[in-house]
Amino acid sequence: MKRDQLSNMTAQGGIITTGFLDQMRGETSVNPLVKPQAFATFGSPAPESQKTLDEKISDSFYNLVERWDSISNFYDNMDVSEARRRWIIPLLQELGFDPDFNHKDRMVDGDEQLRFRLSHRGWASSDAPMIHTVAPKQDLETRSDDGRGSKRSPHDELQTFLNVSKDHKWGIITNGISFRILRDFFHTTTKGYVEFDIENILRERSYSDFRAFYRMAHASRFRGDDGNGNYPLEQFYRESVTAGEKVGQNLRGNVKRAIEVFGNGFLTLAPELKEQMVEDEELCNDYYSEILRVIYRILFLLYAEQRAMLPTRGSLYIDEYSITRLREIAESRKGNDDHCDLWEGLKITFWMLAEGCPPLNVFAYNGSLFDRSEIPKIRKLKMKNHDLLEAIRCLTLFEEDRMQKRINYLDLDVEEIGSIYESLLDFTPRVLSSAMEIDGRQIPANRFFLDPRGSARKSTGSYYTDKRLVDELIKSALKPVAERRMAKPGDREAAILSLRVCDPACGSGAFLIAATNYLGKELAKVRTGESEPSDNDIRHARRDVLQHCIYGVDVNPMVVELAKVSLWINAAVNDLPLNFLDHHI
Repeated sequence: MKRDQLSNMTAQGGIITTGFLDQMRGETSVNPLVKPQAFATFGSPAPESQKTLDEKISDSFYNLVERWDSISNFYDNMDVSEARRRWIIPLLQELGFDPDFNHKDRMVDGDEQLRFRLSHRGWASSDAPMIHTVAPKQDLETRSDDGRGSKRSPHDELQTFLNVSKDHKWGIITNGISFRILRDFFHTTTKGYVEFDIENILRERSYSDFRAFYRMAHASRFRGDDGNGNYPLEQFYRESVTAGEKVGQNLRGNVKRAIEVFGNGFLTLAPELKEQMVEDEELCNDYYSEILRVIYRILFLLYAEQRAMLPTRGSLYIDEYSITRLREIAESRKGNDDHCDLWEGLKITFWMLAEGCPPLNVFAYNGSLFDRSEIPKIRKLKMKNHDLLEAIRCLTLFEEDRMQKRINYLDLDVEEIGSIYESLLDFTPRVLSSAMEIDGRQIPANRFFLDPRGSARKSTGSYYTDKRLVDELIKSALKPVAERRMAKPGDREAAILSLRVCDPACGSGAFLIAATNYLGKELAKVRTGESEPSDNDIRHARRDVLQHCIYGVDVNPMVVELAKVSLWINAAVNDLPLNFLDHHI
């Protein structure tokens, strides 16, 4: 299997999408902010031509490769001063910075409570970005234990500064191995950053990854503006937000197409079932429910694989049983034949998630999602490879500017699933006895399709909850109750876990997800004593909150399953089951 193109880069929290990072790897780019004129820095004019810029990037790459090779064997043993002198400062200089050491803590608005220990500015100017450099062995998300450092982790030190400072929007944190770009970020449930694995980029001689790094991290990205006070990184951020919205919009239509491909793919090899379904509303709905369950399973696997909740690159699972493998086959257009082995293989993957497969390091996630008994018709049916691969293409690719691009589930919040659910409520599954034109679309007889003249939303009273309303509910309803509980003397962890949150019309789980996220972070704060716990601590806390505090009900059984999937993805921990969800939702 080919190496993951973005294995040396990580984008989290929606700051920059992975799709945008992938574009930055390309030899050429239409983005004006990566053209030569955009790379001017203080006292250094912009390169005169594209050739000059390309040569400068190449020179920086080989200079850093040579320097890294000379120190890499003992870099981990350097103290912070030596690491800065021999590696981190030269690295920053190659990126156009002129690092200026901060001889004292930075205070915001003269407030002693807002004092931050940040090592450098990008250059000697009040508008320069903060660059916090730490020792090679210092993890960016772990507090220093030397007794002299901040009570926050390096990441949280810079992030908190950016959040409270009116004059700084972006900054850098690095130990010389990991290099993170941060933005002021008020998301309550996850960290936001772009990270580059400098060690791997240089060790693997990955020039395309270095090109992306240079284009994203060069000093010129942190200065200059578009006339509205937005320098290149901020414009990258806005482009990424827009691109992410387009991905969500495309995915809604793609899921509908995938459902119809699945529906007709199975029925092609099951003519008797197809005949029974003609104009049979109840049978069509049952069949549709099973297809949706398969779609939910695939969506879960796409999230889980891309978020490393399942075995990753180089594992037998990824190479032989994963959705990642199916996606690559679908992209290559190989395997588009009339055999049925790929569907049989996918059923084995589903079985692994249901029962667990310790030899492949796949743990059972339990619950009803992967239960064989939940798809009694479909599990007995067959599907040709070309139909399955077409459905996989619908769920993993979208077209933009006449090009096929991957849908990267790292760029999608779990709440995006709610918008998919919202669109699905508008359709009714049908198989017609005779051809018909519906909304300008010619529907052949005996073909499974989703009728846009549906009534599921009206009949069940189901509506997607707007995120702004959800946020207000958390702020005005849940937060005051939680704060009162935690303010009482006694065990604060027990106080949080004693809360019960029930949504009697939970829909796709938007409010329950937000409640899990809020309480999960508060629980992680209590357990760790940190204002910004690690993502791993938060995820474990979310799972415990989900197990003890979260309940939901809905009259639409398909919606209930979607809520479970959404909550599952949001709180799943690699080796711990979530089978209790079936009793809560």
